[in-house]
Amino acid sequence: MPWVFSDDADVARERERRESLWRQIQETHPDGRVAPRLLNSLFVKRGQRGVYRDLDRTGHLADQGVAMSVHHTGRSYADDVSARYLLYHFPKTKSGSTDDGEIQSLRNAYDLRLPVFAVIDEGSWRRVEFGYLDGVDDAIRCCSIAFGELETTRDVFQEALPIEESPFSIEPRKKRVVESSQRDPRFKFDVLRRYSGHCPLTGIGVKPMVDAAHVVEVKDGGSDSVVNGLLLEKGVHAAFDAHLWAVRPDSLAIVTRPGGPNRSEMGIIIERLDPSQPLPHPDAIAQRWEMFKEESKKLVA
Repeated sequence: MPWVFSDDADVARERERRESLWRQIQETHPDGRVAPRLLNSLFVKRGQRGVYRDLDRTGHLADQGVAMSVHHTGRSYADDVSARYLLYHFPKTKSGSTDDGEIQSLRNAYDLRLPVFAVIDEGSWRRVEFGYLDGVDDAIRCCSIAFGELETTRDVFQEALPIEESPFSIEPRKKRVVESSQRDPRFKFDVLRRYSGHCPLTGIGVKPMVDAAHVVEVKDGGSDSVVNGLLLEKGVHAAFDAHLWAVRPDSLAIVTRPGGPNRSEMGIIIERLDPSQPLPHPDAIAQRWEMFKEESKKLVA
């Protein structure tokens, strides 16, 4: 269902203020690249913290204020930003109480449907995007911010569909010849959330060590639907892409390529996927299995 925006007068005024600031930035910097001092003067981004709350202007709207902007440096999660989305990881510093306040301000921005600025480092400049948080998850300690044109932004964001209703399809290979060089951060957010941040094959749950993997790769017609995803430890992901292992559709057993490496050598600690836990779509598993068998035949031929 579409998001319902609050009719609270203070919230409406704050939304209009933020939209006005975005128009001002667009008018003077149409390419979205600005100097940090401009963001400072507009009270869009100040200080060194990753989340800027501007408590003087937003403290009356909600406890801990409302996030005004987030700062993506790219140092830890360089691939978590695209032209449409930013996957922002919650702060974790020595100042735990400040971290908690900033995280709450992100939740408040989501709950109040207030837009935020995404400030992305590009050398000495900052790329600025504008959008709404369309997903916040405490378990995986991150949120997803979707960018859009100001005139349409309020209309396009909708609540995420339940997993079982997520659309799934595989397009013919000829329609998706070249895999995008840019991973979709929203896909990663959905997969992280679905698997509670842990690789089901290794148990590893350290975010920099796991990837959102497409079961049917984009170049083979796979979509960014969460049911076409698996959360995999990076080495296991590389082995998956190399067709060193696959999931057998009828038993969900982890089958390795003839001649090895075996499961243990790849760090896989389970014999089969647990059917009581989240699973990729059966059609995705089946198509990947067929590709695995084709690759295995090449070794025998």
